[in-house]
Amino acid sequence: MQPSRAVMASVLVAHLAAALALFHVFGSGVGVEDEVVNGARVAALLMVWGVLLATLWHGLRAEAAKRGVSILLEPGGELVWFASDVEQGVLCGTAPSATVDLGWAVWLRPVPRVEMGEGTGMPAPVPWLMLVRANVGGSDWRALKIWLRHKTSRDPAAATESPPHSVV
Repeated sequence: MQPSRAVMASVLVAHLAAALALFHVFGSGVGVEDEVVNGARVAALLMVWGVLLATLWHGLRAEAAKRGVSILLEPGGELVWFASDVEQGVLCGTAPSATVDLGWAVWLRPVPRVEMGEGTGMPAPVPWLMLVRANVGGSDWRALKIWLRHKTSRDPAAATESPPHSVV
């Protein structure tokens, strides 16, 4: 996989729009002489700017972390998660309830099938993975969407549960 420049740009634009809105929200009433009001306003402004910068950093880092990650799609609906420069992957399952395909983007939640210990040396997959076509390439994108449609619906855990609306 590789990071998508379009996703990184959309994260940046959304945060820039929020930053511009902050100028209007906190810009009114600047001439107030009350020190308590000004102190509270400065504290709120610093907190909001801190949250905004933290979410920007988190969004850009999450997309950049896709560089070098590989996913091997297994025929049984599982996937193997390989991080960059790691020879051993992590076997993961995906549940249909944790998979969303919007056509232009796919969200899935890889759930490790093995216990992830500190000393295993195996990288843990991200809790949720959002992929767009630019992350995986054209033919791999099509293969991923076909795999999602046909294989994740065969979740072994879901097969043992009774259907929600059973007729008796």
